[in-house]
Amino acid sequence: MKKNNGVVFLIQSPVPLKGAPAQRIRVFCRHLMREGYEVYVLGGQNLGEVLASRLGVSLTEKIEAKRSEHTTVCLEINASFYLLLRIPYISTLINLVLAFFNSIYLLIKKPRFIIVTVPPSDLVLATYIAARLIRSRYIIDVRDPYEEIQLYYSSGSKLGYRILKFLRGLNYAIYRRADAVIFVTNGIKDMMRKYGIRGVIIPNGADLEVFKPAISAFPRRDKSELTLVFSGRASRYYNPITLILALKKLNEEGIRIKLLLVGTIYRDLSDLIEKLDVEELVKYLGFLSPNEVVSKVFSISDVGIIPRTDDSIFDYAIPAKFYEYIASGLPIFALCRRESDLAKLILSCNVGWVCEYKDLDCIIRTLKEIYTNRALIDEKRENALRIRRYFDRSVHARMLLRVLKILL
Repeated sequence: MKKNNGVVFLIQSPVPLKGAPAQRIRVFCRHLMREGYEVYVLGGQNLGEVLASRLGVSLTEKIEAKRSEHTTVCLEINASFYLLLRIPYISTLINLVLAFFNSIYLLIKKPRFIIVTVPPSDLVLATYIAARLIRSRYIIDVRDPYEEIQLYYSSGSKLGYRILKFLRGLNYAIYRRADAVIFVTNGIKDMMRKYGIRGVIIPNGADLEVFKPAISAFPRRDKSELTLVFSGRASRYYNPITLILALKKLNEEGIRIKLLLVGTIYRDLSDLIEKLDVEELVKYLGFLSPNEVVSKVFSISDVGIIPRTDDSIFDYAIPAKFYEYIASGLPIFALCRRESDLAKLILSCNVGWVCEYKDLDCIIRTLKEIYTNRALIDEKRENALRIRRYFDRSVHARMLLRVLKILL
């Protein structure tokens, strides 16, 4: 790799990449390569999954993930390992050490630009040291304020809180010394400004070449059925349990609404679906490629779901799935705080509905309204298609190119 045109993206995730960060990085990669850059994505293997598959030792929560093949844009390499334990600060300390294996790769390749994607931020210290040793430009792409979230959830452990607070101070010192810091929302930028961290905004968005209104190859058989879709990682953060309870109650009243889950789900959620006897209402389709999601799932769905936790720490976040639903012409039903930036954006653009995450009555009432008045779906869909061009990741990739050229 020539140092004058090499770019390495670093992420603590297995490659080939999947999910929201994959879409962001791959669009960046595609545009950088068109401009003549040599681009690599450096990931890692989850040591817990390796031990579980080979030795039967379970260190993390069990996840359901029916895999599908994905096409890579640039060279993607698993250069090291990372570990996700049930005690977050222990994981962070271990991963800080494991991250130095990534640094060895950087020291050998000597790329011109090193871009670290956060979360998580376990790679920051080791890769910053490597960047300074080889005099590479160092950029941090902050998709979530990982340090703030870790501290928020570690308040029950005095030791864990102190360790993570120290590491936050260390990371933020590096953020302030980085050649560039990128934020995906104004909310994160404002949050970081109080720590003296400055940066530019390159929003999330959708790849409009992939996420677009599709004609279904599988025409729906039952016109009276309403179909919802959740695309992503169903977890404690994106938790559809309240929605599933609402679907069960509505089904008992003769209102049939189906939920399609695409991506990964925790085994506990899978077990709950079985326990509630709602397998006919909630279908898990596994992990599909973006093209498959659009052509096979979004095309037969009426509304996109964002079932987000009601913790105020996440009020800043605009999930990537928001942009992907909009680009695909799907109205959005979000379960989140009305004070959040996500709720304000949905309501101001008139592209969907919002209920508080735990407000079961509101969820049931809204679903009944959508079910009985399908004209509302058409209205929200038209509004979504009207604004989709503003969320083009290609525009955001060109913004990253400008940042790199400034740093040359």
